[in-house]
Amino acid sequence: MFTPFFASRSIHRAWIPLYLIAVLIASGCGGGGDSSPDTTPTVEKIVFVSDDEGFRGINTISPDGTGRELLSTETGVGYIESASFSPDGSKIAFLSNRDDCGGVGCQEGDFGPDYPMQIWLINGDGTGLRQLTRSKAWQGAGAPMFSRDGSRVLYNAFQNGEYALHSVSLDGGNDTVLARGKEMRDMSLSPDGSKIVFSGDRDGNDSVFTYEIYVMNVDGSGETRLTANALLESNPTFSPDGSRIVYCRYDTVGLGNVSEIYVMNADGARQTRLTDDSAYDFSPSFSPDGTNIVFYSTRDSGGAGLADATATRVFVMNADGTDQHPIPARPGLSPYSVFFDSVSPHHAWGRISVR
Repeated sequence: MFTPFFASRSIHRAWIPLYLIAVLIASGCGGGGDSSPDTTPTVEKIVFVSDDEGFRGINTISPDGTGRELLSTETGVGYIESASFSPDGSKIAFLSNRDDCGGVGCQEGDFGPDYPMQIWLINGDGTGLRQLTRSKAWQGAGAPMFSRDGSRVLYNAFQNGEYALHSVSLDGGNDTVLARGKEMRDMSLSPDGSKIVFSGDRDGNDSVFTYEIYVMNVDGSGETRLTANALLESNPTFSPDGSRIVYCRYDTVGLGNVSEIYVMNADGARQTRLTDDSAYDFSPSFSPDGTNIVFYSTRDSGGAGLADATATRVFVMNADGTDQHPIPARPGLSPYSVFFDSVSPHHAWGRISVR
């Protein structure tokens, strides 16, 4: 398992093996149901992790910086990361080492918090905390992501020398391994559930600094390499209509101090750089309508890049890279988040029903 020397957790938390069984995807990740339009009023929210109030907490906020709410907290040695919305915004999945790593017993981590991390679930208003996994894999569960119909949570784990993609029901039962295999990371399902985009060393580069972006069918067929260079690329995720992929690229050989956000067509064409600054821009996620992207950045945080920065900050930009700006902080509070997984690349921007 690769961990950057400056202790970023967002890369290795999202590593995922792929090779899905079609019938399980159909039942666990498929859509369907009533085709009548839903007229329930909705609001858009971004979920992120911050400690600007003196403790680690899951927060939601409107894209314009208003309506911030603290939903769940960890105190003492507890740790939270990788919070993501369910498709209807009614639930949030996240990683935590609370309660002695979910009752399996914590072990000292290489950088910071103890492992193994477990997946926990709360309702969109912060109520109903419950534990989904009790993983004993090295570093536990990682990169939680809801299935298309919201009935299950997909996550990755590294155990017995191989990567595995799991699917667990919302009551924590029926934890099923969907895939095992060679190193694959940063999985994201296409909106129609037919394809998976991921990063990894699939062509024998044998270096943690040369991961490329790939796409394949959910049954493991049709694997296609989308990028080809000597740089590390990670955190790919589809746009809501499946036509584009946004991802992160380190623009120096090795990790260095600079990473930027790029977008490309789903077939790998038109790779376009969206951010351009001497900072660490990472973990992009599309808005529900695909017109905006939320990400986190070390720009304006007291350092040139991740290794030097004192904190990270949540930013929003148009999908073409214009109008990059931080989400404003609540009066009297710092606008920064110290967590490198402050924004998840999986559905950090959700549309929530107002009832």
